[in-house]
Amino acid sequence: MENFIFQKSVAAFTLAVLLFFIVICVQPFKLFYRRGRYQLLLTLWNIVISPFGLVRFRHFFLADILTSFTQPFKDLGFVSCFFFQGGWKDHTKPSIEKCGYLENYMLAIVFLPFWFRFAQCLRRYHDTKLKPNLANAGKYFTVILIYFANIFRTKLQSDEILYVVIALRIFSTFYSFAWDLYMDWGLMRVSWRDTSGKRLLRPKILFP
Repeated sequence: MENFIFQKSVAAFTLAVLLFFIVICVQPFKLFYRRGRYQLLLTLWNIVISPFGLVRFRHFFLADILTSFTQPFKDLGFVSCFFFQGGWKDHTKPSIEKCGYLENYMLAIVFLPFWFRFAQCLRRYHDTKLKPNLANAGKYFTVILIYFANIFRTKLQSDEILYVVIALRIFSTFYSFAWDLYMDWGLMRVSWRDTSGKRLLRPKILFP
């Protein structure tokens, strides 16, 4: 039997802390910033039901944060396997072989945050009719395509699909980089022929 890094007492303490944290977040009493916790849960609910929920600054800001949490979300799958399948009692590592649901969870959880942002962008376009929202939706759609292709590669064990995944990752990287340059950083908005010293920068420069 393979030993795991956690001793049983340490694992039990970790489980108790996790459960305590969950209880604190969902308990209904006027303790630990109930109004803030309620607003957070309400914001998360609007994100989960995208594109049917509200899309304001706090909704897309939090959803953007969630896209950066794909690795911690994957780790939660291993944590649940470790604790709920009894690995913490016999000091065994969590694995896909031990937890049958883990593979599907790992494939799905990395996809969902980008779906939320994609759906939010479509909702914003529906509400505002501003085309940049469609371009932003396209950025997240390219990431969704990557994870869909990765699902087929994992399930079919096909090396050919690997080339599709690589091509999609390259395209998505350049798409996201172009969006960041032009929309988020405001660069590349002045023609390279400009002679005022703002070539390929933004029209308004705060520092000379």
